[in-house]
Amino acid sequence: MDTNSHYSKALLWKLTDKLACYDTHERFLTICMNNSIVPRGMILKFGKDALPKSDFLHKTVDDAINSASLEIVGTCRDTYRCLKEKVNCELQQVMYNIQQTSGFHEFEAAYRYQQQQAAKLKKKHWKAKQKKLSRLLQPKHEQNLRQPFSVKVKRKCRRFKRTQKAIDKNTPKVISNTVINLSKVDLSEEQKHVLELGPKFVPTPRSVDQQQIVEDIKAGCRLVRLKELFYDPETQANEPPKFYKKTFFEPQKGRDKALDIYCTNLQHQAETFANNSRVRDNMDTPHRVALHQLRQMVLNREVRISTADKGGAVVVQDTDNYIKEAERQLNNSLHYSKVDKDPTVAIAKASNKIVQDIHDRGCIDDGTYRWAKTELNTVRTHCFYHLPKIHKTLENPPGRPIVSGVEGPTVKLSKLVDSRLQDLVV
Repeated sequence: MDTNSHYSKALLWKLTDKLACYDTHERFLTICMNNSIVPRGMILKFGKDALPKSDFLHKTVDDAINSASLEIVGTCRDTYRCLKEKVNCELQQVMYNIQQTSGFHEFEAAYRYQQQQAAKLKKKHWKAKQKKLSRLLQPKHEQNLRQPFSVKVKRKCRRFKRTQKAIDKNTPKVISNTVINLSKVDLSEEQKHVLELGPKFVPTPRSVDQQQIVEDIKAGCRLVRLKELFYDPETQANEPPKFYKKTFFEPQKGRDKALDIYCTNLQHQAETFANNSRVRDNMDTPHRVALHQLRQMVLNREVRISTADKGGAVVVQDTDNYIKEAERQLNNSLHYSKVDKDPTVAIAKASNKIVQDIHDRGCIDDGTYRWAKTELNTVRTHCFYHLPKIHKTLENPPGRPIVSGVEGPTVKLSKLVDSRLQDLVV
């Protein structure tokens, strides 16, 4: 079947569906007219409170409203009848085009397809109207027995719902089943189950720190006040510069009354918060005990728990083997060299000298200079660690070396250079 045939078939179905829909509405409204019934959406309403208290007047108004509503029903029926005739003409034109452009067999197949679809669609649309019509045709005393606000419970879709085994509500959900135990410690089933949850699993806290909640809400209100203070109505922007040193500046109250009321109520609710709500624990007691045992083993330097280099598995190693692998790599003079003292402060001073030179040349402003300058008393020495490469071997696997430079002496300078290079790199 070519493209024209597909187009004609789709158009036939569309017009047949419209014809069946209009025919159903016309049939429904005709039955309503014959029985002097007005559907709910076509009933006219009039406020009787504006009329004097007279039964005769109210009855006259009701009769007038009912007759006007029946006229609306008749007008809608005539409209659907005209629409049906219009769609019928379009349908006949499509069938005539098929007869002229295609052979007799194509026309006969299209006519048979149209008749079949018309019967199905009429049955489908009329089935939806039958329930409403049967309710309207009931006597009024039976209609009053129905519940006016009956709630229909919608059935949940279970098409994409996977079947799960019945487990305890307090048992944590296992996301991965990859736990590689390379240590000499025999792990229990609960300990393995806890490790299978992965490093991103967060147990439910036993209690709520109310003081921490109050401090967090105060910090959030401070950020909102800062955004309101530095809001520019011309550019409609209140974002701070990309690089700036954080301060403890507190905006004054009284600039925006609505904001002051909001922050005051929020802080009052946090201070008067009562922890009476029961929180569902995501770990049962055996798994809590297993988590405590694993934590104690790590603190006692018995084992080392880390993620694998590839695959995301959780690897449990003996601390001695982990240290031996780290010393093997650090003793390689080709990549590492031993120093007599910690050079972190000297590197921080050299980094500050470079930042000072850039500022003197006018390449950065004062705010960026204050941010990029490294504090010598808070600078942190780089930390070396490695991740086991279990995809190569499970017996004393080699480690992938990683040097963590968080809060190091060259972190801010690296971010500054990277921001300038982003505009040049395509």
